[in-house]
Amino acid sequence: KGDEPDFEHWIEAVKKAQKLNRLMAKPMWDSKDFRHWISLGMPVCADVEHLYINDIDIEIIPPEISNLHFLRSLEISAPKISVIPPEIGELSKLCELCINDTNIYTIPSEIGKLINLRSLHLQDNYITELPIEIVNLNNLKELHLSGNCIECFSSELCNLPSECDVYVDKYIADIISKEMNISFNLYFTQGRAKSADTKPAYRV
Repeated sequence: KGDEPDFEHWIEAVKKAQKLNRLMAKPMWDSKDFRHWISLGMPVCADVEHLYINDIDIEIIPPEISNLHFLRSLEISAPKISVIPPEIGELSKLCELCINDTNIYTIPSEIGKLINLRSLHLQDNYITELPIEIVNLNNLKELHLSGNCIECFSSELCNLPSECDVYVDKYIADIISKEMNISFNLYFTQGRAKSADTKPAYRV
């Protein structure tokens, strides 16, 4: 059918490629299309190293994303996405993770399993609190948190790697206790606190 993505043709093209290491999901796909791609395309693209999921009309990243065992970088930027599955913690080779401009307000604790992660971007979401498991990311070099709704900064987060550069909105200075012994490098941006009351009411 003319209006449906030609998945079979796309997969055949992938099979003919000698080396596929970078893949971008199509912006015009909706949730049904994306799940179709997951079921048909991922088994073929098991060796993909870079995946970009931008401006797709979906609310949930399917847990089957964990099948991409060789993924080194993952970029997610789609305003309707409200759930990041815990299976993301199974992407053990991931070095760079960008989850920006989404509708999420929590990050699964399983993110602490990504021991090879060096760069973590969590900008312009509705995150209110970070999982303490994030301190297990011993190789983390940069953490970007600006443009969220962070309400508290747990003392456990002081145990982030000392080499890590953390970028937060300037208002965070008001909720970080002066008694906290912060070992990482903290940088303040000019952003303001985002209110969870302004979160878009997307239907899931």
